[in-house]
Amino acid sequence: MRGSASPLNLPTREHLSPIDTPADVYPSLDDPRSFEFKTLQAAFARTGGLATGDQVAQRLLVRSDQAISLIARMIVKRQVVAFEFRASILIPLFQFDIPQMRVRPEVSALLLELNDVLDDWDIALWFSEPNDWLRGSAPVDSFLTDPEATYKSARTVRYVMSG
Repeated sequence: MRGSASPLNLPTREHLSPIDTPADVYPSLDDPRSFEFKTLQAAFARTGGLATGDQVAQRLLVRSDQAISLIARMIVKRQVVAFEFRASILIPLFQFDIPQMRVRPEVSALLLELNDVLDDWDIALWFSEPNDWLRGSAPVDSFLTDPEATYKSARTVRYVMSG
């Protein structure tokens, strides 16, 4: 199945090489977020994986010779899902149309709903965890197959958190 697409038409990890996901993380009582990271890692592994900011910048060279500035600007303006874990900025690859390395418009719309009410870590968790509004699917698994329901779920989060 080398180079084939996943059920969501996202590239497989083989297709994305040489970008590798970060090393496996073992939960630690000293780092309570390590337990949540396992959820993030599993959800994003099945939908394209995680990459560091530098790895995404390397991929962005297909679009821009200022790739580091481009990804830095996207992160600062919160135009992409990005979160910090153990001193690394990690970026889930599900949100990119890989050949052009453009952020999928569905993700941009969801971030417009979530950015004002959730921090970066909680946005990543929202995408990765099962969601009742999506019949138990995680938004990362449903944003392409059921964009309307996923958007309504994000809007509900915004409404509840801002009220």
